[in-house]
Amino acid sequence: MPVHETVYRRYGADRPAGGRSAILAVASYAVIGHRSGWLYKFARYASFVPPLVVGGILYITNQASAGFAPATTDPVLLREQYAGPAFAYFGVQLFFNTFFIAIAGGPVVAEDLRRHALELYFSKPIRPLEYAVGKWLGVFQAVSGAMTAPIAVAGGLLLAFAPGGFAAYGDLVLRGIVAGTFAAAVSSLVVLGVSSTGRSGRYAVVLWFVVSFFTHLASKVLVAATGEGAFAAFSFRDEIRVVAARIMDVPWDPGRPGEEPPSGYICLGALVAWCLAAVAALRFRLKGAARA
Repeated sequence: MPVHETVYRRYGADRPAGGRSAILAVASYAVIGHRSGWLYKFARYASFVPPLVVGGILYITNQASAGFAPATTDPVLLREQYAGPAFAYFGVQLFFNTFFIAIAGGPVVAEDLRRHALELYFSKPIRPLEYAVGKWLGVFQAVSGAMTAPIAVAGGLLLAFAPGGFAAYGDLVLRGIVAGTFAAAVSSLVVLGVSSTGRSGRYAVVLWFVVSFFTHLASKVLVAATGEGAFAAFSFRDEIRVVAARIMDVPWDPGRPGEEPPSGYICLGALVAWCLAAVAALRFRLKGAARA
């Protein structure tokens, strides 16, 4: 019996619009958890350490102050009292998730390139846009679960144990969840663009740490050398934090007394530029694979 060579060929017919992005998203989410194994699970569960610490502090404070009249019952003053710690917590959660994003999103496209899986994808009636949206949704599901869910848990603990309840902190908690979702969406897209620049998951992870940590370190050096807080806009993480501060309606806390925050519009523009660069890198890689 003769054996004929079988290869995957580019799908030559029209690629009709359909719901394949959702299917790819579910598949990508499943692959992310399976591929990353124990390290993925450890990083994900570690992202819930900050809200548990916050909950413990709030509970102890609540028990210690039992029987004493609160200093104020004004919801506005109570919100101002907790606004600073809430924003500091957001920064801690963002830092923790830097590692999780690398594990969850770094290898997504890079491993498909290494294994020549794109040829398989595009031998089917799948458009590059559907592939990109599906992969982004898969990464976003994982990242938002490790970013937004802990913020929601911390917010619930704040509502349960801090004096004032929903009237004082309701909008702060909801705004924090929106800010966490925004951070997860932007980070998922940027790490997907980073993943498309090489054929190695390890290379993508290293490049993501360059984007996240090197830009942050460079901005801190510039701020320290010049005294100009505007240079914080060079940091990818600080760009997210500045925009998050606007979303949460809390004062900017740079960690250096007297440092003025960079413009929220400049930071938002910088994040848009990061996203456009990620889309361009992803589009370039996928168009080449679809034509192969």
